[in-house]
Amino acid sequence: MTKRSAVRVYRLDMTDSTNEAAKRLFRAGEITDCACITAREQTAGRGTRDHRWLSPRDAGIYLSVVVRTEAVHEIDPSEFTTAIGAACVAILNEHTDAGIVQHGINDLYHDGRKLGGVLTEVLACGATIEAVIVGIGINVRSGMVRLPADDAPRPIALEDLAADCDWDDREIDLLARRLASSTRATIVRLSRG
Repeated sequence: MTKRSAVRVYRLDMTDSTNEAAKRLFRAGEITDCACITAREQTAGRGTRDHRWLSPRDAGIYLSVVVRTEAVHEIDPSEFTTAIGAACVAILNEHTDAGIVQHGINDLYHDGRKLGGVLTEVLACGATIEAVIVGIGINVRSGMVRLPADDAPRPIALEDLAADCDWDDREIDLLARRLASSTRATIVRLSRG
């Protein structure tokens, strides 16, 4: 039986992006196996194709999971994004019973409105993939979320979908932990080739 090492957790007040923070921690040698980085606010959150992800303080779940892989086989980030997006949809629907769907490979939607997204990045050294980083952003508090462009889909928040749920810090932390745990398990499974 393989012993699972503990996941190191970094809780940041503010950062540019949890994925960027994960990269810095990894490159500094602080992450030796697996870590989860969360932030109350991101000043430069982003999604695919470098689209901005507005991340106001305490308005959502902003987290990244980084797993050291040292894989020598090719890793397709879209495979991770698709699988983790599906897992996020399952967890969020279990939590809210709202009918959240995966749109494309990385967006999470409800009734044509954007709830969140998944961004996968890999860190490589030559032919070796050293780590997989997956960022997840979920709008939680209604009235605090907005998108930067007029032509962007209208946002929606978990509060809009499950108003009877008390979206306090404890509830949000519990949901973030479930998302992080599922993300870690998916990264480990898929990185084994």
